[in-house]
Amino acid sequence: MVSITILKNGEVIQECSNIQEAGRWLKDYTGDKYHRFAKIENGYCYGDSWDFNGARYTFKADDKYSNARRKQLDKKRK
Repeated sequence: MVSITILKNGEVIQECSNIQEAGRWLKDYTGDKYHRFAKIENGYCYGDSWDFNGARYTFKADDKYSNARRKQLDKKRK
């Protein structure tokens, strides 16, 4: 498993033990109707952010894991 750090406007707001927990927590925290797994994954793999209700959310994971996952995603996209 990989730990996911969730930041809101550059401030750490939550540490989660995996992407599933991060998605559930983010959904509850924001009141969004979706888990946003793709936003989280694109965040820690590609540095993308997610803007919601006037806030910018970013996601971090261990570089070793995010680099490996990015390579997997890049192969699927080709």
